[in-house]
Amino acid sequence: MGLFLSAALERQPTNGEDVDEVLIAEADAALADAQPSGVPAAPPEPPASKETADMCAMLLQVTFNRLVAPRQGEHWKLADEECTALGAAYGAVLDKYFPDLRFGVEVTAIIVTLTVFGPRYLTSVDKADEQKQKQPAPAAAADVPTRALVVATD
Repeated sequence: MGLFLSAALERQPTNGEDVDEVLIAEADAALADAQPSGVPAAPPEPPASKETADMCAMLLQVTFNRLVAPRQGEHWKLADEECTALGAAYGAVLDKYFPDLRFGVEVTAIIVTLTVFGPRYLTSVDKADEQKQKQPAPAAAADVPTRALVVATD
């Protein structure tokens, strides 16, 4: 009868039985034995490789703790646990969409260089901006004190 019904449930109506009653009984029995249906669960995503997760965690730590927080406020600082958790999450995404992405020694050298010198450079930029603000503005012609020329007349 049905594709999902077992042979035991598939029976022909006997004399005097209503076909609809037999079908309803078979459907009820099939539903009682059936497993919950729906969309099959997606297989779990593999975790990020340690290399990718550590690289992401380091970038997040430098970005937020050394660049953003000093300029925007201490509430932007990330705890080590937050960097690790975020690094693992972003690392898994990178590994999923870029599985062949390998960070060679060149990329590592660039990241470490930016990590060390980036905050120092931004500090220099901030100090230069402060110096410009501290310098007195050039005096405008209206700001220069003038002396009145008094001419004596007899």
